[in-house]
Amino acid sequence: MAKKAPALVPLDLGPAQAGGLIAALVLGVLVGLVALMALPVDRYYQWQQVDGTILFRARWIYERIHFDPTPIDAAVIGSSRMEASVRTPELSRMLSQRLGRPIHVVNFALPQEGRDLHWAVADELLANRPELRLLLLSASPEAVLSHPGFRFLGDDRSVAGSPALYNPSYVDNLLTLPYRHLSYFVQGLWPRAFQLSPRFDPAIYRARGFDPTDSFVSATGNFVDRNRQLDPATVDAQRAARAAEMRVDPKLRFLPLDRRYAVERHFDRKIARAARDRGVMLGFLRVPVFDAEEHFADPAFYRAIGPVWEASLLGSDPADYMDMAHLNRHGTARLLPWLADRLAPLLAAPEKPHVR
Repeated sequence: MAKKAPALVPLDLGPAQAGGLIAALVLGVLVGLVALMALPVDRYYQWQQVDGTILFRARWIYERIHFDPTPIDAAVIGSSRMEASVRTPELSRMLSQRLGRPIHVVNFALPQEGRDLHWAVADELLANRPELRLLLLSASPEAVLSHPGFRFLGDDRSVAGSPALYNPSYVDNLLTLPYRHLSYFVQGLWPRAFQLSPRFDPAIYRARGFDPTDSFVSATGNFVDRNRQLDPATVDAQRAARAAEMRVDPKLRFLPLDRRYAVERHFDRKIARAARDRGVMLGFLRVPVFDAEEHFADPAFYRAIGPVWEASLLGSDPADYMDMAHLNRHGTARLLPWLADRLAPLLAAPEKPHVR
């Protein structure tokens, strides 16, 4: 005959004992979190975390900043609209010919919107490249979004210091911090087991240093055809999908703009301050989507930071687009000289202004 399991005896705790137990549990959790946050994170491994995703060029961005001695005079930072639009190899040659000296422009844009990730790229660049003269950021209608890659690539202080109110990703981003410290620390002990490169690999760097305005195969295996021409019959469906993606809670319209667009404005100001402190000029480029008006709630906010260039020569001809939001090679060829005309005067001085 099977023995009966002994009955559980409930703990008879007084209020003081129960409070002490709860306090001990809370203290244990806090000590554990502090211990996890103290684990070191190798930034090179961190920027390899998004390999195999649509953000796979993040590793190349880190390597271009830290391991390639070629100067960086100007950098493009933004979403896939910027990634697809600015032909930096040809722009560099065009500006070099006009100004009579080498000018190096890089395209550090990554897919998806989110000014917090743009800050992560800009911060890495501004902190390590004193020769930088110009940052060109994307200008698209204000967004409430946090970039999904920011929780992996942003530094601890920037993630924790992000606006908490009206930031739907704040809690998820914050909770990622102790997890990623543990994960990145373990990966650093056995990097090759996690397909990480402990040292700079020139072959991988060269393979990823392609011009993203040209056709390429992404890390997810998709062929990105920059020669494709937009089919006008698909525009309505694309417009509906885009509207759903960019939908903003209508209740936010009652908030002050700094609250409504808390993430974007917070990181715009951080980028502006860091650029100003290093004598770097900052401007915004808006490449329009096809056949659609884009409304900015407060365009003066951007103009107070730096010039805003609107590529109004584009937007009406489907021959310039591969899809509703991205230019094809025909469109980027039209944009190239127009953009060079606007950047050349900013880079004309032979030396970067001295910053005290």
